[in-house]
Amino acid sequence: MSIPSVRMEHKAGDKLFVDYMGCKLWIYPPAAPREVEAFVAILGCSLLTYVEAVESQRKEDFITVCGKLWWRSACYRSRQL
Repeated sequence: MSIPSVRMEHKAGDKLFVDYMGCKLWIYPPAAPREVEAFVAILGCSLLTYVEAVESQRKEDFITVCGKLWWRSACYRSRQL
């Protein structure tokens, strides 16, 4: 019996999939524990994955984490040249 699946072809660098994890994570700093959201971004072709804990799913946090992702990916690409 086969398990149905969908195979998607991606050109290198063509798509970046972003989302938040369904469950929240706990951070336990010395002061007080708190819940955070986990932002996940995956490049379609290489499956290179970026994960970062953010305070919430608000628009401001989303824009900030996307900016960090863009900056880090630019630094990564410059080291590869």
